[in-house]
Amino acid sequence: MPSVDLDHFCAEHRSEVDDLCRKFADYEPLPGFDRAHLLSWVAQFSGQHRDLALRFARCIAYYSTNRLNRLMRALYQAIQLQSQRENATIESTFFVPFGRTGESGEDIARRFRNVNKLHRHQDQFVKAIDLPERVFRTRDPVVFFLDDFVGTGRQVVDSWLLNPASGLSGIPMYLAVVAAFGEGGSKIEAETPLRVICVHSLGPKYQMMESACESLSSGEKGTMKHYCEKAGNHPLGFGDRGLMVSFAYGTPNNSVSVIRGSEKQSPWKGLLPIWEDLG
Repeated sequence: MPSVDLDHFCAEHRSEVDDLCRKFADYEPLPGFDRAHLLSWVAQFSGQHRDLALRFARCIAYYSTNRLNRLMRALYQAIQLQSQRENATIESTFFVPFGRTGESGEDIARRFRNVNKLHRHQDQFVKAIDLPERVFRTRDPVVFFLDDFVGTGRQVVDSWLLNPASGLSGIPMYLAVVAAFGEGGSKIEAETPLRVICVHSLGPKYQMMESACESLSSGEKGTMKHYCEKAGNHPLGFGDRGLMVSFAYGTPNNSVSVIRGSEKQSPWKGLLPIWEDLG
């Protein structure tokens, strides 16, 4: 049984605390992820649940900056393979950030270009609003929308009709992402013209309430759900899928609230709070 005293708990779990601080060290929405932040999060759990809190944190699929950069190369390889199948040249291939200005699609597009040294093909990176004009002036175009993550797929489906490319027909279009849950990818492919390409397929292992999440017992999942409900702010994430995923630049709103925190971060402070919840 872990000590109720936080100082004693920290001493007893020094190695695990250090490992988690290294794991989340580059989380950008915080001024710096350190022991003080981690322990302030752990302190919100009752004494008998603090060991569980650390084990839960270890279960999170976290995409650090270095990991993302490595995966940009794998994503480019997957895109190149699909381009070859479409008999496309680099001049007829377009890379487009998915989503609104300032969202993750722009970060991924910039990272994708930089890591893969595609600056000499800068003209192939276009904004969605400029895409219709460009493809109509190009023979046999192929379009790859770039983003980080597919959770439930609902956000992509809902925003597709507002995308300037939604009126295009007969043009191969793909959503290329770092990570995706299969259910979300299937929804996108069923309800939009987009085909999904991803380099990491995330399954129910990263859904807190699923039986495939074997790192936590059913009783422990119930306990964590209780803390999620205490935090509020869509306890099991938007879509109620109970996802445990985060990226160095932010946590998807599909992830559970003990990761994201309460809205405006009061009264529950999140482990990896997202920008709009920082207040």
